[in-house]
Amino acid sequence: MADNTLSSGSLLRPLRANYGAPPVRWFQASTAVSTARITRGDIVQLDPLVATGSFRIRRDLIASTVTSTGVVGVSLASDTFSDAAGTGLSTTIGVKLFGPGNNMLPVAMASKEVEFEVWTPSVLASTWIGRPKALVRDSTLNIWVMDSTNSTNLDMRVIVTDILDTPGDTGGRIAVRFFDRHPTIEASTSGTYLAFGQ
Repeated sequence: MADNTLSSGSLLRPLRANYGAPPVRWFQASTAVSTARITRGDIVQLDPLVATGSFRIRRDLIASTVTSTGVVGVSLASDTFSDAAGTGLSTTIGVKLFGPGNNMLPVAMASKEVEFEVWTPSVLASTWIGRPKALVRDSTLNIWVMDSTNSTNLDMRVIVTDILDTPGDTGGRIAVRFFDRHPTIEASTSGTYLAFGQ
């Protein structure tokens, strides 16, 4: 069996959708310190810390495991303009590089209709298919990976739909879908996980 080494390029990315290409929407990046700026492949959420959080996004607030209840999706570009002083929100450079509006970032929307490709450092197992799993941030590589060992129900945000590399390999790619509610937890306990409840 192969050993596949993860790198900073082992990014979380949209894979396929039930109908056509994965949907993409543009959102304005919220201000953040440089270490918390959004990078390509980051899981993003609506920013609950500002009054304009209904349309501004930030990297998932939790440093290690995704437990946000406002997941929007996965950023397809890096934010190089927003800073704690807010100067990035009015820059015209953001318009030229990122599209419509000031400092707008394209986001592949998280929904039950869209699959994402994510890496895991664990030994790939076909028994994962159909099982809920947690996503965690590798702080060394600055990427999001699937954690096969986390058994805390409230940490789980995705369900495995496919093994993209060879089962038995150490490290590799899998396909996952975000879910709006944990499949085995009452909605009154877990709440909704996706910002737009798809």
